[in-house]
Amino acid sequence: MKNLVLAFALSMVAVVPAHAQSSNTGDGTKTARSYSDFVQIVVDGDAMYYLRRNGNIVQFDGSNFQTFDNGTGTKQIAANRGVVYALKTNGNIWRRQAGAADWERIDDASGTKQMLAKAGGLYVLKMDGAVWQYGDAGWTKIDDGKSTKMMTGDQQGNVYVLKNNGNVWQYVGNGWNKIDDGIGTRQIAASRGLVYALKGKGDIYQYANGGWTQIDNSSGTRKMYASGEDLFIVKSDGAIYLHKSDGWRLVTTEQVIDATVSRGQLHVLRPDGVVTHYNK
Repeated sequence: MKNLVLAFALSMVAVVPAHAQSSNTGDGTKTARSYSDFVQIVVDGDAMYYLRRNGNIVQFDGSNFQTFDNGTGTKQIAANRGVVYALKTNGNIWRRQAGAADWERIDDASGTKQMLAKAGGLYVLKMDGAVWQYGDAGWTKIDDGKSTKMMTGDQQGNVYVLKNNGNVWQYVGNGWNKIDDGIGTRQIAASRGLVYALKGKGDIYQYANGGWTQIDNSSGTRKMYASGEDLFIVKSDGAIYLHKSDGWRLVTTEQVIDATVSRGQLHVLRPDGVVTHYNK
């Protein structure tokens, strides 16, 4: 990896889930062991939501834990601006305001593959490749293509989709623009108008000001997480790196079940249920 700096000190704090046994290591780092069946974490402001393998959703508000949903069948969660969304295995989508007691079903259709909650809105990718947007007027189909592989977006309301042929398209509110017609793209990430494309065995390109620049030519990258103008990547050996304007820096080596970024922090869910936070 180009310009790799092996020594990079970042602050790390472990969040202690409900009923966890916690301890202090003596160096100021809190550790905890909790449920080991978490499969996803979502961060929305100061609130963190955990999805358990049985479909339960647990909320941590910065100081306390509580059950947010004790139902079953949830396979993905998303949250943005105080609204939490739950995608069920049958394709139904439910939402709940953070301060509300009840859930509301907003979609009873089947075939939903992925949800994206950004900029106060919700986007869903269907199994047939169509992309739908949910707003005050209900559901609107914004892309009826048959080859969309994944989608991503940022808090500015920009939405991007990756096609099976490697093309990347940007949704600008009233239509789509193709920003990459390359091949071999496996994943995309976005933040603050910047787009990242993971290609081949690990090549990473950044899209800015209408053009693409290669920022990494190493191998083994399996996941990217964009945060502001920075990019976190997770390698197949568990190493996590951060790309800033001056190059790449090693963050840590973790076993990662899931991760997300919020307010400049990377939140990593480990197999033992502990969540660690890494500042930039």
